[in-house]
Amino acid sequence: FFFFFFFSDAMASDTLAGRNDLEKLTNLNKKTYKEQVVWFLNSFWEKFSSPADCEQLWVYCERFQDLDPRKKAGNELDEFQAHRFLEISGLTLTVIRMREVLRELDLDFNNKMSLIEFCLSHYKDRSLTVAELVNAPQSARGEIEQAQRLLDTANADLARALARASEARAAEIEASSRSIQARGADDEAQKRLALSRQAENEATAARDAAAAALAELQQQEDNYHGQIKALEARIEGPPQLGVAQLGIAKSQLAQLKQEDPLPLRRAKINQTAAVNKVQRSADAAAKAREASDFAAKQAREAREASDAAHADAVRSRTQADESAAAAEKSLDEATAFMETVKRSASAGKGAMWWMERELAEVRKYLPPKRV
Repeated sequence: FFFFFFFSDAMASDTLAGRNDLEKLTNLNKKTYKEQVVWFLNSFWEKFSSPADCEQLWVYCERFQDLDPRKKAGNELDEFQAHRFLEISGLTLTVIRMREVLRELDLDFNNKMSLIEFCLSHYKDRSLTVAELVNAPQSARGEIEQAQRLLDTANADLARALARASEARAAEIEASSRSIQARGADDEAQKRLALSRQAENEATAARDAAAAALAELQQQEDNYHGQIKALEARIEGPPQLGVAQLGIAKSQLAQLKQEDPLPLRRAKINQTAAVNKVQRSADAAAKAREASDFAAKQAREAREASDAAHADAVRSRTQADESAAAAEKSLDEATAFMETVKRSASAGKGAMWWMERELAEVRKYLPPKRV
């Protein structure tokens, strides 16, 4: 969005080629709009030195450039473009009168209107002559050209520096946004990891509890069968039991065998199913935790990379701002030199004003902190 202007060496040319004033005017009409208006100001500075006149000529020059498809490289408007210029400038006329005016303005008879031709006609009440225009002294070569070169260089350097600073600031903003997003994603991944670990721990605890309950049932079953085998072995001997002891053993064995093993067996079957179920849950929780571990690791790496990129962007923006500040300082120094030249210059005052006006336009679009 910055606007920068470059000062042409043609502004420093102090003569026009041509065997007579008309040929000189024709060659002047071939110059760009800016070169034409600067020549006009240099030639008639005493009559157009007021800020209002200079600013109006600035506006006219911009309108010519806007209407011409060649923009700043243009030098004259065709009939349609000239008609539009007059309308925009509040000089609306009928089509017939417009063509008459355009014929009057077309001093070199090429059916086009240059900025010089318009100015000569528009300000004819100020006693302007073609002879005075094309033969008036322009800026002398030397210090004014040096001022122009310094301003050109400083302005170009500032344009590049500000463009880089703008890009660096945009990159910093983008990097900051990505860093914030990465930190949010990392925080979210860490939360999911904590929840998955909790879920795995709970599933593992449930599996262990179920396995312990199953082991207890198995122990009860093993004890039952163990008691039966022990009694059978005692009854069968050796050693042979006495009648009383044998009767007691057989009675105890009969009581054990009369017990219903179905509830214990059913409880064991159900508990085995429960163990298998919680084992599957524990396995799923372990896999989910592993996935969360991997995602959290990636999120943390992305966060670290984003933070590093943001730090690099901040350094780049700082360097770009420093370069822009240095370039602006060079522009200030060139401006100061131009002011010195301005005080001593006897000719080219229009060129000096134009340079100042372009500089004002440049500074108008500088960031607020640089104004």
